[in-house]
Amino acid sequence: MSHVDEGALHAYLDGALDEYPAAEARRIREHVETCAMCMERLAEERKVREDANAILGLAAPQVEVPTFEELRAYVVRTTKAERSTMSVRLYRMSWAASVVLALGTGWMLRGGEAVPIAPLERAGGADVAATAQEAAAAPAADDALQLEESERAASALEAQTTGPSEPAPAAAGRVADTGARAEV
Repeated sequence: MSHVDEGALHAYLDGALDEYPAAEARRIREHVETCAMCMERLAEERKVREDANAILGLAAPQVEVPTFEELRAYVVRTTKAERSTMSVRLYRMSWAASVVLALGTGWMLRGGEAVPIAPLERAGGADVAATAQEAAAAPAADDALQLEESERAASALEAQTTGPSEPAPAAAGRVADTGARAEV
């Protein structure tokens, strides 16, 4: 009869013979229990496994794990201290963000143009009204000047394109009048 191979022996040690077919698992168990040589090999493998576990146990760090209640108390202690400083920082940052947002909104709503602000010399109500009237009249005066200038430019352009022309009838009458006066 053949002996149990090493894989089956380790499966027997691990308790994994249930993974084998039922007939094969029963044959391995019976053979290991009756064969002196396989029993010796099984004892050697158990000793190697125990020695390995002892060596690995020495290499593992000894860490004292706190209880759940100790961990909870630690979290409560540290969270209270952090919350107070975080809430102050958050409060200050929210104010700073509000100020930046307000300034940015004002800047964007003004259209990107500089708006001149004329200083008031006196705080009287009449001066304020006069300043407002002057401000309203200034654009109208500017428009009238621009219209007059554009009319002059148009008439000058028209005179250049048509060339020299005869004097206008009113101008001719004036010339004739001056000549008649000279004869009298």
